[in-house]
Amino acid sequence: MTTMSLDIGGAETHIVELARELKRRGVEVSVASNGGVYVPELESAGIRHVKAPLHSKKPSNVLKAYSILKRDIEKNQYDIVHSHARIPAFISGLLSKRLGFRFVSSCHGVYDITALWKLTANWGEHCLAVSCDTKDYLIKNYGIAPENITITINGIDSARFARDENVRNELCRSIGMNESCRHRIVYVSRIDSSSSHVAFMLISKMQQLVEQYPDAELLIIGGGDVFSELIRKSDAVNEKLGRTAVFLTGPRTDLPKLLSAGDIFVGVSRAALEAMATALPVILCGSQGNIGIFTEESLKIALDTNFCCRGLDMPNADVLYSDIVKLFKMSESEREEMGKYNRSVVEKHYPLSRMADDALLVYNKMRPIKKFDHGDVVISGYYGFGNTGDDSLLSVIVKKLREKNADAKITVLSKNPRETERYCTVRSINRFNIFAIRRELKKASLFINGSGNLYQNHTSTRSLWYYTSITRMAKRLGCSVRLYAGGIGPLEGKFARKISAKTLDLIDKITLRESMSLDIMKEIGADTSKTTVSADPAYLIEKESSEWLSYVMQREKIEGDFFIVALRPWDAVAEDFEKKIAKAIKAISEQTGAFPVYIAMQRSRDLDICERIAKMAGGKVASNLAASELVGIFEKARFVIGMRLHTLVYSAIAHTPFIGLAYDTKIRAMVSEFEKGEVGVSYIDVRHFDSDSLISRAVMINGRRDEISHHIAVKADELRAVADGDKI
Repeated sequence: MTTMSLDIGGAETHIVELARELKRRGVEVSVASNGGVYVPELESAGIRHVKAPLHSKKPSNVLKAYSILKRDIEKNQYDIVHSHARIPAFISGLLSKRLGFRFVSSCHGVYDITALWKLTANWGEHCLAVSCDTKDYLIKNYGIAPENITITINGIDSARFARDENVRNELCRSIGMNESCRHRIVYVSRIDSSSSHVAFMLISKMQQLVEQYPDAELLIIGGGDVFSELIRKSDAVNEKLGRTAVFLTGPRTDLPKLLSAGDIFVGVSRAALEAMATALPVILCGSQGNIGIFTEESLKIALDTNFCCRGLDMPNADVLYSDIVKLFKMSESEREEMGKYNRSVVEKHYPLSRMADDALLVYNKMRPIKKFDHGDVVISGYYGFGNTGDDSLLSVIVKKLREKNADAKITVLSKNPRETERYCTVRSINRFNIFAIRRELKKASLFINGSGNLYQNHTSTRSLWYYTSITRMAKRLGCSVRLYAGGIGPLEGKFARKISAKTLDLIDKITLRESMSLDIMKEIGADTSKTTVSADPAYLIEKESSEWLSYVMQREKIEGDFFIVALRPWDAVAEDFEKKIAKAIKAISEQTGAFPVYIAMQRSRDLDICERIAKMAGGKVASNLAASELVGIFEKARFVIGMRLHTLVYSAIAHTPFIGLAYDTKIRAMVSEFEKGEVGVSYIDVRHFDSDSLISRAVMINGRRDEISHHIAVKADELRAVADGDKI
């Protein structure tokens, strides 16, 4: 593990606890950092520490840290490097490319971002985020795919954090605090300019508090760049009071003992959870926001913000003082019951075992890889265009290749190589850089035409020319060529049919996602002896966790009964298509009691039409959602009206009734898989669109949802099994 330092802080104690638990489970762990108070604790647990200046982005420190880590990683041949901050992650990412180890990271909070951070950040092949809002931060600011982020927790070792009166009295004597005090506040945090506001607030209110509770004491634990200023403030207050009421310990690692000395706790994040495990009443108040006294009623908002209060009202000294007085006015038995509840929350939601389980689950997906400067496998398709459907297909192909060979060296041709590398953690080159593609194909052994209707000229003849040319080049350069779960057609004109047939005949193995494509291959005279019909790989997509889906739906304000509408721009549609479909959607909403949610599958192309229809018919527009998120949202929808193929596939995976808006053969082919013997699944041709037809079908499937869902589930499971059996 690499991190900046090992001084007092939530991320640091997370790392220490995780390292110790992994060590207990038989994992060999080393930690590299600039050092700090937790180093002796790690070393006493048998965990090796490597000193490196990972705390600073100063160029000389970065170069020195790079050199130290390079030597240590080469010597010890680590399987995994797990970074816990942006500077260590940047350095580890550079070394990963050079040395070929598997690289993951953890994001412990929401940080300020600059153009330079965005450009240089490296979150590895997979990232662990400590909360939903942290995962959201990674997606929005760094473009990481939701599927590449696992939500974990700040796991607490509740056995270590147990209240002990004997420890309390011993600690009071060692620090010089009053053993008989029953109004002691404990605060734990870094004492930095960005995170110590509450510490100064507490000191400012101590004179007022002592007037009301003469034995009151404040214990502040932590150090940082404004610690000397905090000492001056506390000394001034103690001088006015004529006794020591404010105690500053600096950074300490014996938090279980220190927390046992408290009667109430003020703070946030991991420190608050540790105090709760110690059965202390807690006031959640920090530099990013304030919840106040933690109770069962505030559990949801505390969980949603990872006990950091992000995005809530900022702390106020008077409000904080009022909360402290409320707690001190309670009887000891009332505070004891509050402490018991707090401990139960930690044991239920933040067990140390889950934090370690989450990390091991990610590690076990990562097998050692070999360093490479080219791909053994080259994949071509409609990638890097911001199309949710096609990008999700690529992720399935990459997953299948790695299941077959974890060391597979994969290069993807993409319009946006940086985005594709980030999304699928593969090497990517520009799909129009013919010289780079040629160099890549010379060294590759396998070329894959990725899923989708690549062999068609309905949208563009240039597109057909591109895919056939790249395929022929791969064959000339000695690659084995595969068309994986593809679609054929429509093909218009003699030239398109002839060049497609000739190119398809060169391919060594072809699987098609539906039988209609096989019929087209026969029509154009292509050899079908190497061809089998499979299923769309999208049927293998898994939905996101319920925790993340709840967060996404709350963020997108999707609640109650709703139905999905997915539209795309298309020239060959009925006259006044937009007015007609807006009229239909408005009527459907009125008759079913559900509101429309418009999904822009390819934001750059679909967002405008979705927004225009929403303006006419009402409803909400959502975009930039991943396939795994859409499957989960579709599962909760009443039904789906889809003009994009993969909205219909996601509906099928979710077992949700759907109506296809057919603009070409692939929509009709997909719907035909499900409509046999079931009138509830159908399509409407957009060239002859009729509002009343869509209204009547939507109202009907809404009324028969359960029956139709069962039919869809049976067929979707069959197709999933077929897709799973289509080996690359």
